[in-house]
Amino acid sequence: IDARAYGNNYYTIATGLNGTLTVNVNYLQEGREVTLLVLGYTSITGVTVNVKDEQLNQIAAPAKADAYPFAAGSRAFITVKNVGQELAIVKIEKYG
Repeated sequence: IDARAYGNNYYTIATGLNGTLTVNVNYLQEGREVTLLVLGYTSITGVTVNVKDEQLNQIAAPAKADAYPFAAGSRAFITVKNVGQELAIVKIEKYG
């Protein structure tokens, strides 16, 4: 996800996924967030989120480990927010 091209919120959709999911968010300015909607996958057994700020510096983005595995046919929202101090918050909400 290239966070430069969007406003304060950005929504994108990924479909047909299975296995492990890696989300790369680049150019995420402090105070901004992006949301990825994941649906139509077989199953996801793990999620890794990599976040870089507007200077492409890697910032810490711990993900909640109990948010997966996702069951087949369910959907999830992965929201990443740059809260400053070289830290991003990752929220994973699953449905179904």
